[in-house]
Amino acid sequence: MFFLQDNILQKLSSILVEDDEAFPRRRAIECFSVWITNRHPITARILGSRKAAKDQSQTEGFPTSYEGQDLGIGNQLEATKMPSGFEVAPSVCHACQDFDWEVKLRGLEFWEAVIERAGTDKGKSFSGNHEGLQVENVEKCFQILFEMGALSVVSEALNDCDHMVCEKALEVLATLQRVVYHENSTQERCLKTSQDFQEALGKGFGLEKFIEVLRATDIPALVECCEAADNAIRSDPVSLIEDILSAAERHEENLLDCY
Repeated sequence: MFFLQDNILQKLSSILVEDDEAFPRRRAIECFSVWITNRHPITARILGSRKAAKDQSQTEGFPTSYEGQDLGIGNQLEATKMPSGFEVAPSVCHACQDFDWEVKLRGLEFWEAVIERAGTDKGKSFSGNHEGLQVENVEKCFQILFEMGALSVVSEALNDCDHMVCEKALEVLATLQRVVYHENSTQERCLKTSQDFQEALGKGFGLEKFIEVLRATDIPALVECCEAADNAIRSDPVSLIEDILSAAERHEENLLDCY
């Protein structure tokens, strides 16, 4: 059982990192998301660490032990470093930096599935009304996301060159904010642009810092000022078409890529 799961995870992870074609990379990460959403037994291996996977108690349910990882709340370890102790997280983080925007989008959808799984572990949904959700479950969700590198990935995706990726990152950020931000809070949401958000976080942020910044972020304002590099192209694609035709005329071998 463990041997088969290891083979499957290793194969799909290698596809995410090594395959030259975008289609299999997209499909590989979709497999992870579907398994998590459907609560497949392999989910514990996807979300758990390599050492924790040896414990048979981790084969069912949401993993609670992360041996080999000691990134406690407030830890100032550089958040952009790839996690080393997890089975799948490094390859998913790699996919979120893919050249293909659809692969990056699938990567963010994976983190959405992880958030939803953490929220429904006790019968509550993080993406909806979190009233009554156990505090320790909220903390566990953020701890998992931090240790797996997801919070860094989401924050970086706010400045992605593709509009669809930025939009998805904002959706994930909004879901996370609903988890930590109580409606009766009087804290001012003073961070209104992605630049404000990034500057407030800093490069070596810890989990406490991320939550602090998240509470102070005005998500609707971020949505309004989303300045992905393809915004101009979406409103006026003529210059892009001219570049494609120009490249195709000068370099016959680039015709297919330009198309």
